[in-house]
Amino acid sequence: MTPRAIVCLSLQLIREYLRVARPAQPRPSLLSAFPQVSESTTLITKAKMAKGSALSNLVPLIILVLVVGVLAAVGFVAYSIANDVGSQTRQKMEKRNISFTKEGMKVGVKEKTAEQQTDSAQKSVMTDRRSILIDS
Repeated sequence: MTPRAIVCLSLQLIREYLRVARPAQPRPSLLSAFPQVSESTTLITKAKMAKGSALSNLVPLIILVLVVGVLAAVGFVAYSIANDVGSQTRQKMEKRNISFTKEGMKVGVKEKTAEQQTDSAQKSVMTDRRSILIDS
């Protein structure tokens, strides 16, 4: 036999001896501590304890529901604010011809027609002539 097997066997023998030597005794009830209390009083007390225990079991549940509700409300408000900021930023960037895609940021170039280019060129020439006429 190994030393471990000997230790296990000796522990089992000690447990068996303690069970045989000391038989299990029933635990004293609360009534034995207070002999002047009648059984009807104990029934009423048990009923009150049952009511109190049901309410005391519901209080943590109510607190949990309230905490989860508050956290859900805060999360929803944060989510909606983030979406609003994102959409407003996207609109402002689109006004500047900038768009965000999966590949990255794309900058669009405003196209000018030939007519718009000639108009801007003529405006600059006209302002140059006016400034020359005024200076002289």
